[in-house]
Amino acid sequence: SSSIQNTMTSTEGYTAESIALAVAPKVPALLSLGGSIYIVWSVLSAREKRGSIYHRLMLGLSVSDILSSHIYFLGTWLIPKGSSGPFGDVYMAFGTFETCQYSGFFNQLAIASPLYNVSLSIYYFLHIQRSWKENALKKVEPAFHIIPLLFAFGTAITAAVGEMYGNVFWTCWINPDPPQPYFQYFQWSFLFGPVWVCILIQLSVMVTLWWTMRKQERLISRKYELKAPTTATIPAETNGTRVRANRRKRQSINDEGKYSSRIAVQGSLYVLVFCITWFFPTVQRISELANGQNYFAIQALDTTLLPLQGKSSC
Repeated sequence: SSSIQNTMTSTEGYTAESIALAVAPKVPALLSLGGSIYIVWSVLSAREKRGSIYHRLMLGLSVSDILSSHIYFLGTWLIPKGSSGPFGDVYMAFGTFETCQYSGFFNQLAIASPLYNVSLSIYYFLHIQRSWKENALKKVEPAFHIIPLLFAFGTAITAAVGEMYGNVFWTCWINPDPPQPYFQYFQWSFLFGPVWVCILIQLSVMVTLWWTMRKQERLISRKYELKAPTTATIPAETNGTRVRANRRKRQSINDEGKYSSRIAVQGSLYVLVFCITWFFPTVQRISELANGQNYFAIQALDTTLLPLQGKSSC
């Protein structure tokens, strides 16, 4: 029938869906890998950046993205040969049990990236909202690194010891074969639950920062308007000079107003990209949990967008 012709290749017997899911992550993963490697190089090659808390956090985030991106690129190559899934036999599955465990371990380590993003958000909050100086921030900097790494390695090792890693069709992650009781609980508690908590924290911080900057700008603007002299009180010989000075001050206030707008736009775009990256993997897991179904369109978007998370850091 036409449906069979649309889903099967002519020789190997792999479905078109299987081939698409195996190939789709390659280019996005390379883009992410390249962007993350560039950030690592730019930080390590500059003494000034190495001494900056912000850039050290970006370094940790980028290393985490590199570890996950290289797994996304290898994809089905690490899945045991002869594996199958909801869309047929896995295309380009050349791996073994050991390579699948390797893939699953580093896929779980990917949780470090959202947690590092939270560390960056908290850094912004303390630096801008609370006006913490660099010396004060250095005292809490270890926590910015320890928490993401401890949670990522702790959950990855726990899943490895529990033999939870298995084929999830385009890579390996928590999906034991044969299925273990409550393994989906670990999927949600080790990755998807923390990811969406991270997104909510980042959104809250960005909204708070925008609101704070907006209030400060309005206060400065109101204070300037109250102090600004009228032309009637200015001597004629200095009137032109004062007018030009007032224009410069007014332009400065307008520029500061644009700063809050930039915070709002940049913050919103960053959180939006983060949400899109993790939305489709989450929907796919919900579908599996609710009715045991996998939908190719959702899986294709999951497979294509998730590897781009490192590129969004550039």
